[in-house]
Amino acid sequence: MPKQIIIEMPYPDKTLNPNVIRHFHTKAKVKATAKNLGYNLSKEYAGYFADYSRLKIDLTIYRKDLRKYDLDNVLASCKAILDGVFNGLQCDDNQIDKIVIRRGEVSKLNPRIELVLAEIVV
Repeated sequence: MPKQIIIEMPYPDKTLNPNVIRHFHTKAKVKATAKNLGYNLSKEYAGYFADYSRLKIDLTIYRKDLRKYDLDNVLASCKAILDGVFNGLQCDDNQIDKIVIRRGEVSKLNPRIELVLAEIVV
């Protein structure tokens, strides 16, 4: 049975969207906060995946409303928090072989992104 973990992340700050133009100081502060949050969410799983493991990421996006959005922009907005997650796991994000992104239902009270990180067994 492959190893897997589930991490619930808050929906990323709109400043992290690649289409949003902000001063680089502002964006850097938001990125640092997101990276730190990702680290704190995943540090309890430190060392769970071996350095040689190939990994699959499954992201389910739960937005607060029905407005249109691009999945690729949401993924790009998650880069800083995902970097933090991998720092907390003590592994490298170059171990990712597959990324699946899907839309979840609307969640007005708890907009979030559910991350399922699983080992790929060959």
